This record gives sequence, C-alpha cells and structure tokens, in this order.
Amino acid sequence: MNRGFLYQKLREDASELADNLDRIWEEALAIWREPRLLSMTQHGRPHLEQVEKNLDHLSQPLYQQGFPLSSAEIYVLLAACYLHDIGMQLDVPHAREQHAQYSYELILYSEDAAGRKLNVKLPIQDDNAREAIAEVARAHWASFATKLPERRFLYGNEEGRMRLLGGLLSMADLLDFSPVRARYYRTPHRLQELPTNSDLHQMKHRLIRGFRITSPMPQVPSDLQVQIEWRDDSEQVQMISDWVLHETSNYWRQIQPLLYSSSAGRLRWAAPWAQASFFTPQGPLRPLSREAYELLQAYRQEQQRIDRDEFCRAFSEALGEGRRALFLVPNDAGGDGLKLSSWCRTHASARKDMRVANLDIRRVDAPDASGLLAELLEQWGQHLPDVLEFKAFEFLRQELMAPGKGGAVAVILAEEYSPRLLDSLVGELFARPAEEQTPRVCVLFSPGAKGPADIKGVDIHRPLWPEISQSDLEAHLRESWGYNQDEAARQAEDILPLRQSPGFLYDYVESRCKAWRNEPPAASAYEP
Repeated sequence: MNRGFLYQKLREDASELADNLDRIWEEALAIWREPRLLSMTQHGRPHLEQVEKNLDHLSQPLYQQGFPLSSAEIYVLLAACYLHDIGMQLDVPHAREQHAQYSYELILYSEDAAGRKLNVKLPIQDDNAREAIAEVARAHWASFATKLPERRFLYGNEEGRMRLLGGLLSMADLLDFSPVRARYYRTPHRLQELPTNSDLHQMKHRLIRGFRITSPMPQVPSDLQVQIEWRDDSEQVQMISDWVLHETSNYWRQIQPLLYSSSAGRLRWAAPWAQASFFTPQGPLRPLSREAYELLQAYRQEQQRIDRDEFCRAFSEALGEGRRALFLVPNDAGGDGLKLSSWCRTHASARKDMRVANLDIRRVDAPDASGLLAELLEQWGQHLPDVLEFKAFEFLRQELMAPGKGGAVAVILAEEYSPRLLDSLVGELFARPAEEQTPRVCVLFSPGAKGPADIKGVDIHRPLWPEISQSDLEAHLRESWGYNQDEAARQAEDILPLRQSPGFLYDYVESRCKAWRNEPPAASAYEP
C-alpha cells in the first residue's frame, strides 16, 4: 500500500483508524482483482495510488498555512479514494455512466439499487463514517461535490469539512493523467481491437510521459499548477492536449471555487492553471487510427462549437435514422459556416460505416462537375479517370448504389450558388439501393442558403438562423468551459457585441476562456 503524506499523518495521530484504513484498502484491491470493463483505461490499483498521491499534493497548502485535515477527515477522504470507482465493477447496464451513484450504494448497502450483489465486505462499524465515505466517494463527480454540505459528522461525534473532502477527491481524480492507466491495454489477454473511443483514451495516456502537481513559483507555494509532459511534439498530439485540457478545465472551473471557499482561500491556482510541454519522440510510437483521429476531431469541434440547436439536432437525427436529407445553410461573410461545416464533417466521420467528403468550391478557380466528382470520389477511396461529365456521374451513381457500403455525407462550401454546377451533383448524392436505409446527407453552405427547391424523397431543411443569442452564449460558456451561471452571464455580456460576426466570436471565446497553455520545451530539452 502507498505510504503517502496523508496516510503517515493518520498513522501518527490515530493508528486504529490507520489499521482500519488498511483493511479497506485490501478490500478495494480484492474488488479490482478482475476488472469487468475491459475496454476502459486502468481503474484498479495504479489509479487508486495515483489519486492518493494527488491528494497528498493538493493538501500540502493546507498544512503549510495552518489549515490541516483532522484524523477523521483523512480517514474518510482516503477510504473514499480507495472505493470511489467500485460501482464500475457491477455487472449491470450503464455501470460506467452511473458508477458514482453505484459506488455510493455499494458502500452503504453492499448492493446496487437493482439488488444485484457485489461481494463488498467493508470493515466500517461507525455509521457516520460509512455515510460520509459513501458521500465523498460519490463526490468524485463534480456534480455531486457541489451539493455536499459544508460540514457534517464524520466519525462518531466528530465533525469535519465535508465539502472540502469532496472537492479534494474530485480534483485528485480529475488530475490523474498518469501513463500507467494505459498499461492494462498491453497485457497479453487484452484484445487489440478496441472500440474507437477506448482506443483514443488509451492512446491519450500512452502519449503522456508524466505529470506533476506543483507550484510554478517557489515563493508562492500555495498557488498550484498542473504540468504535463507529452512524449511527442506532433500537431496531432498537440490537438490531443487541447482536447484533454479543455475537457479538464471545464470540470476544474466547477471544482476550484468549491476548494477555494471551503479551504478559506488556502487552495489557489496559478495562471495558467495547467501547462503542457511537448518532446520529440524517442523510438517509434503507434499513431492514432484513422477512426480515433476522426473521433478526436469531432470531440475538439464539439468543444468549440456554440450550439445551433435545431440544425445540429436535425443533422444528428438524419445520420442516426438513415434519412435522405439536404441542409441548406447560410455561408455569408462574417458567418460561422466554416466552423459548422468542420463540425458536420468530423461529427459524421466519427460514426461507423460512413463515407464523408468535403468539397470547398471557393478554392477552385474554374470548378466543373467532373472535377468536383473526381475530388469527392477520391475522398471515398475511388479514383476517377479523366472522363466526360456524364461518365463521371455514372461513376458516382455506381459508388452510391453499390450495396453494403454504408452511409454517405457530403459537406459543400460554395462562394456562390450555381444551379448548373450543383443541382445535378446534389441530386445524385441521394441515390442508394432500395433495400438499404443508410443515410444520405448533403450540407450545402451557400450565400443566402440557396439550393435546390425540391428533390424527390429528400427532406430539405432550411434551418432558422437567428444571430447567436445571449442564452446560446451563456449555455456554451457553462457546458463547454465550466463557468457557473453568474460567471457565464458576466462573460457573455462582455462578448455579446461580437454576435453579428459569429465566425470571429468562436475564436474570441477560445482565446478569452482558455485557462491552460501549450508550451514546447527549450531546445535542450529535446536531447535524448
């Protein structure tokens, strides 16, 4: 068992509680002896040990400033640390999605709400301690941490700072970037073909060399910063870093005010709160699969996109329900056609059995149908020889009518709408074998949302396109950037004058709200 800073404090001040904590640790290890969700990153012993180390680092400012944890607080916090993920070991649907609640129930009752047993034998005799451990364990999810009471009875008649404990565990769990979490993927009995989402998360941890929670300025030891080192300096890995730190910053913004207030201002963060460094790789690295890279792009686009509810819902439904749908979307100066076209492409690419093509007619000096068809088919893996226009359309029709090839999505950006050039092309995109219900979707971005008025058997959508509202912007700041309601309202009020130029607004929000920094190391750091 890891004998860290907090554990040693507990051992020195309350050896009986430390002995009991040892038995809880052994029970936690027994529960994780045979992990059930094999596609997940490591959630057993290596993860628990790293979360405990993170707790040691996060609690240092409390001790440095005369605000230490009591023995009861350490006992509850570390026990919750060891048990916070055990809900994932239940053999029930949604074990991953609801594991925080399941962990809470298993600690209290040794069974989940459905009555399915998991052999959990926790040596916790004190009812207040059992309840407190269950609540703090559940609070490793920020949504539960923010609902904890400020104080409550933790052990016997001893009170403690419940919200502080929940915030500490939530932050410590959030900040486990350790590379060992990908180790289970490399064991001999592990299948190499993982779901795309799992493959991306496994690669994320494999590409991290290590991380530390420290103070960037020794003279201000209470101001913390997370520093991550990546073992590759490629553009792809820097995109992974932005995806990871954007997602992490979203939750960090929810937890850090809780920690600041419940620690009476002792727990603070430097600016930027997180910093990433990139190093040239030493030795070969397995690249992301095409599917994982497309999923990464989709995640990144989703983080940056300000919601256009009606359009995004209809587009996703058309893909999911196998419809034939044409979306005619404005592509006016100052609009956000570029951002949304990128979102459409990556969102569709992240789905299985989907051929996706992107045609940017603005960049073609003298576009003709044959050239556009050749570019489209090339993106679908088919080479079109130099043929006349009618022959090019035959090649497209054969590709679309071939059975078993899956869905087809085309995203077209046009500087001006040309019926001669686009009407036949768009119409042909909806061909598919009669027996198949695979999606055929075209999104045409053009000035004034111009496009074909009617195509037989095709749903044509002209989304309502009001300017971005304050409520749209506030929702984006809350859901993608982690601001609370009051902060989101203040930020939105400052940014709102830019709403008539949403293309610029996207980039401005990104630069204003980014709380982390990607920083390549000095040249000497690249040396082996």
